Amino acid sequence: MPSLRWKQWDNRRSSMEYVIYWLLFGMVAAIIANSKGRSGCGWFLLGMLLGPFSLVVVALSSKKVGQEVPSPKTHLVCPDCAELVKKEARICKHCGCRLAPQEEVQHSYTPAKDDSARNTMAYKAGRLWAKMKMK
Repeated sequence: MPSLRWKQWDNRRSSMEYVIYWLLFGMVAAIIANSKGRSGCGWFLLGMLLGPFSLVVVALSSKKVGQEVPSPKTHLVCPDCAELVKKEARICKHCGCRLAPQEEVQHSYTPAKDDSARNTMAYKAGRLWAKMKMK
């Protein structure tokens, strides 16, 4: 028959396992939520409270609506503060600089027949540098 001390140790160990599992549920929920553009800290706490149910909720939730990834087609860099600003903006929201309207410029480049990458000086210098480095 196990002693009373062993039963107490076994009870502490099983309760510690539950705490570790709930912490893991919180961390996994926070990681999934963060990848979907939601608050990682908030979902960590919610994961701690709800446990495995929070994983189901965050996995079924959609990405945050309205998150726009900046690209050269949609944003430009402010000349004063170097922050990204939408192309349609007239005034920078970060520094208040007045922005000039941007026009779409069509670049048409047709390479000449003898224009190849291997004939450029940069390519030749790179090959020379690689040869020197190998010696």
